[in-house]
Amino acid sequence: MQDTRYYTGDDSMIYIIDFTVPANTPVDSQVSQSITVRGDYITQVNILIPPGHTALAGLRLYYGNKQLIPANEGEWLKGDGEILVWDEWIEIPGGEDKFILKGYNLDDTYDHTFYVRIVTTYKKYIMPSDVMRRFYSLFEKLLYRVMGRM
Repeated sequence: MQDTRYYTGDDSMIYIIDFTVPANTPVDSQVSQSITVRGDYITQVNILIPPGHTALAGLRLYYGNKQLIPANEGEWLKGDGEILVWDEWIEIPGGEDKFILKGYNLDDTYDHTFYVRIVTTYKKYIMPSDVMRRFYSLFEKLLYRVMGRM
């Protein structure tokens, strides 16, 4: 079963999506679930890939037709017993929009669930220091891509 919940704090919202992919779901017949998020920015994404997946199931996050996660087009998030947490800075046009999770599962016996958390916030809650920290992080990533690891 696919489940979506969200919690609000003073300055952010956490969207919780339990995304289950049935056994025997090939890549070319992937399942999808849309989620509507509110806020001006997605600031963090957390994904739990429980033990037992053994990289047989894959997950992607899309905005429209654009693959956002993983960043390298055509790849899938796969794993086994992993917790992936990273800061993001994805603008949400109009303060509310739909994102789509897509998944496949090559396991012939078991359904597999990805536990996804998306944190959003509004511009009015962003402190200048947060903006500078995020800018520095993005600039550092750009330098790494352009210059390579030093």
